[in-house]
Amino acid sequence: MNLLLKHPLMLALAGIVLIVTKIAQAIKGNEENLNKVTLAFAPLRAAGTAISNIFDKLGTLVADVIAKFGSVSIWIEKVAKKFAEFARSLGLDDFANSIENAFSKAKATVAVEKELTKAEQDLAKRKREILVENKKLELEGSEARAKIAEKDKYTAQQRLAFLNTYTANYKKQLENNLEIAKEELRIAEGRAA
Repeated sequence: MNLLLKHPLMLALAGIVLIVTKIAQAIKGNEENLNKVTLAFAPLRAAGTAISNIFDKLGTLVADVIAKFGSVSIWIEKVAKKFAEFARSLGLDDFANSIENAFSKAKATVAVEKELTKAEQDLAKRKREILVENKKLELEGSEARAKIAEKDKYTAQQRLAFLNTYTANYKKQLENNLEIAKEELRIAEGRAA
């Protein structure tokens, strides 16, 4: 209790936990209370739905703008070229060159970023596939390993075949994990560059 009195934040947290606990007990104990709480939170549910709809429409709008005007990087490239042409028409060749050089560097950076983002998406998909594959291999390996121990049920030749299955499955899991690690390293090195 002394700890709670010395630290007002702890006292506030304890109070919040107590309030939430009491509300949960009141809701669980009575259907009428549950209906009241559900009704009280109905406006929040409606607000959440409205916000979700807004983000859906915003996403559609962004997709439509990109479809209409093309890629943002293409649009920026056109603007940069026009700006450089304008600078040259004013006799500012060095300034125009610096604009073109800056855009070339930015374009290369964007290309690398797009490639790395695509690689991360592909890696996430591959990780899910490998997770499933590794679990299947692990199950098969466990079954083979259990059969290896059953000397009275299987011959030495059969148990050797089970051992080969077990080691092949384990090796394949390691190769899968190595594949993922190499791709993660490649992406990390690309991000660090």
